[in-house]
Amino acid sequence: MKDRITQFLSSEGISPAEFADKIGVQRSSVSHVLNGRNYPSASFIQKMLGSYNTLNPRWLLLGEGLMSDVKSAASKPPNLFQFPAETEAPKPPQESVKAEEQSIKEVSNQVFDNLTDKPTITTNSNQQAELNLAKTMTDLMSSSAENKEVERIVLFFKDKTFTAYTPSK
Repeated sequence: MKDRITQFLSSEGISPAEFADKIGVQRSSVSHVLNGRNYPSASFIQKMLGSYNTLNPRWLLLGEGLMSDVKSAASKPPNLFQFPAETEAPKPPQESVKAEEQSIKEVSNQVFDNLTDKPTITTNSNQQAELNLAKTMTDLMSSSAENKEVERIVLFFKDKTFTAYTPSK
């Protein structure tokens, strides 16, 4: 298998270090595999096949067939930097603009709904918490010792915010 990996690297025109970085393994792991010290692990092979979609797994593992898997290359989805012009006919400009306008309207409606819903819920829960706190503060102040005064009460909320209350004298 090390010979097939070496052959693959030379066909791709990349160094073992670049290969290690691309598939996400230690450079020493690639070196040990290429020198024959270690066999590639299942994880190593899985990362290699995941990073190179056109690589034929049957060729890599058994040496059968072609190095490049034609089916994988045809079904490989285009990435951000590839133009789909070779695979699909371009949409007329008016049609693509209408589709984009529709998706923008949907997103803006969702954002508006989220913005209008959340403050109401937060306000109601904050008002309830303030009412409960005011009652608790008066209970604490009335039950405290004669020569002790409450200076400040701080509430810490799970959303990493806090509220400080200072009793009026």
